[in-house]
Parts: sequence; C-alpha cells; structure tokens
Amino acid sequence: MRYRTKPSIVEAFQWGRATIAPTWLTQRMVEPSDPYDWLGCLSAGQCTMRDGDLYLAGTSGVKVAKPGDWIVQGAQGEVFVLDPMTFEAGFEAV
Repeated sequence: MRYRTKPSIVEAFQWGRATIAPTWLTQRMVEPSDPYDWLGCLSAGQCTMRDGDLYLAGTSGVKVAKPGDWIVQGAQGEVFVLDPMTFEAGFEAV
C-alpha cells in the first residue's frame, strides 16, 4: 500500500542563521547564568556548542545541528534536526 503524510504545521528555525532562538526552544531551557548563553541550555547541560555545531539532549539521545540545519518542533512538541535538503523537500513556509 502507498501512504501520504498528513499535513501538519510545525515551528522551525535554521541553526547558524537565526540570531534569536525561538521561544518554543528557549522555554524548554532554564534561565542562563551566562548572558552570552543565548539558548539558555548551555548552562543547564541540556545542550552544548562545539565548532559551531549545537548538540541537543533529547529523549531519543543527542541530536546534532550543524550550521544550516533546521531545528524543528513537531506537532506533539518533539524537537528534531533536519539537514537543509530534507527540510526543503518536506516543508514549505505558511
């Protein structure tokens, strides 16, 4: 049988291109103790940055967002990382 994905609206931003983290991500993080810790998650140990990559701790393990990757919040609140080609093939702006 063939299936088509159900349409849904998600929140997303492109890592390394956005200057301000979206509220849906920062609300998951604790207040930063370091004013340069703009995501708030670095001081909480929920994510780290290394060489421009963002490492997010999630329920399914560590997710790595490289510059240009998209960080997406799904319909159920889950957060996942997609490379630009996968994101562009599956999503369009609304």
